[in-house]
Amino acid sequence: MTPEMLEESKKLTCDCYNNLAACLLKDPEPNYERIIEYCDKALSIAASNGKALFRKGVSLYSLGKFSEALNVLKEAPPGPEVRKFMELCKAGQKQQEAELTDLYKGMFKF
Repeated sequence: MTPEMLEESKKLTCDCYNNLAACLLKDPEPNYERIIEYCDKALSIAASNGKALFRKGVSLYSLGKFSEALNVLKEAPPGPEVRKFMELCKAGQKQQEAELTDLYKGMFKF
């Protein structure tokens, strides 16, 4: 294969994984683990692919992995949807921290 063909092949492969992730996100019951897998495959080809970063962040958020989602979303190109999910992640982190605090308070009461 020529270098141009190889680059075009990589681009198409990345686009296919991105499109698979996008389709799965529209499913009534998305398989977020599979979406993350497809996004990771796209990101292994193009590490700064904004769509893959955003979709991976949304999927991580949906799985309750707020810190991880926030780290991924910070790498995505800025935009209103990215900001929205970053704020949702921060709120989710605060909620998790509050729940842990309540849990630990209950564990050490006499």
